[in-house]
Amino acid sequence: MSVDKNNVEFPDYMDIQFFETAMKNGLNDKSTKVENVKFTQGHKPGENYCSVIYRADVTYSTSTTASTKVSLIIKTQVLDDEYKTADFFGKETDMYTLALPQIESMLGNIHIAPKMYYSARTPNDVVVFHDMTPEGYLLADRVKGLDEKHCAMVLEKLAKLHAASIELARADPKVKTIFEIGMINNESRKFVETLLFHNISDLEKLVATWPGFESIAVKLLSMRNNIFEIFLEANEPKKGELSVLTHNDLWTNNILFKYNGDEPVDVLLIDYQASFYCSPGIDITHFLYTTPYFHLLENKREYMIEEYYYKPFKATLEKVGYLPIPTLEDIYQEIENREMSGFLWACAKLYLICMDKKDCEENSNSIDALGHPEIGGQIRAKGMSSERYQATMKYMLKRMDKLGKL
Repeated sequence: MSVDKNNVEFPDYMDIQFFETAMKNGLNDKSTKVENVKFTQGHKPGENYCSVIYRADVTYSTSTTASTKVSLIIKTQVLDDEYKTADFFGKETDMYTLALPQIESMLGNIHIAPKMYYSARTPNDVVVFHDMTPEGYLLADRVKGLDEKHCAMVLEKLAKLHAASIELARADPKVKTIFEIGMINNESRKFVETLLFHNISDLEKLVATWPGFESIAVKLLSMRNNIFEIFLEANEPKKGELSVLTHNDLWTNNILFKYNGDEPVDVLLIDYQASFYCSPGIDITHFLYTTPYFHLLENKREYMIEEYYYKPFKATLEKVGYLPIPTLEDIYQEIENREMSGFLWACAKLYLICMDKKDCEENSNSIDALGHPEIGGQIRAKGMSSERYQATMKYMLKRMDKLGKL
């Protein structure tokens, strides 16, 4: 039994025993023996600002199978203790054990997410997943964004997740109780303020230089000192709204596509650390304001919502026998009610998404780096200078101002 570091720096606790425990849990087979572990990749700058990602090939055997190799992704939390009150990893484990299996079964075993093998809270929060890369699943280019075919597949899968989760909450009400609190709550004030305070300040300075946006810049400045309260209100469940199990972090790096040549043929959604029951507008605005090509957002917004989200949403509710079915107008209203949520999430991350990969220095997107006035300012200046960032922000700000949301 051996662990091949393969020039990858990884925590000491990721030893043979760790992987054997993970495999026994994932395979539900206590006879599992791990023969070899080879790390294949360490953390890449720009992947995530809450986690560090490792990849490893594990060779194992059981009492009924000979040596078999499986590829795993190991995700560990890097947030300081002061940010851990949001309990992102506990939420993700609950999603993979309590919600997603029931939802996938309800959908006829349509897969929403990769398999989770194992999770632990000590010595650090860690989750082990099946690595879908060897099966042809890849991340798209976050800097470019997604074309219409990719967006269609994401919105359809999201619609099925949302629709099935409505029926799940009706059939098993305790699930809704488990997922009633989102990541934006009174325990996450510092996390939110670190993400947004300096971002709003630097955005206001940029917007003030755009002709015709002077009054909008003033409104942005007035938001800065109350940004937590504004963000909390924008992301809280509201009485009387449609309630679905949201992904709540739906952007390019949390979406895996399987390809046949250059054509995407399947999609999986990953990273459920923030999921909770709330309006579908939370996910739709988050996705629209961080992920599609800009010309799609500008010219095909309503078309994509109706064709790629609402139609499969309605069809799935019919399939699972849920009544009454919300109308398309209901969905549009849910989206409009959550414009501020999508806008503020874009403020938090769009400049990072649009940043050229060569500008992603090690730790450049860590929470601490982003909260540092000087270091974070340099990072924001790079990302906010991109053409896609500025076009998307201008679109959002004009729309928000017209709707009276600023």
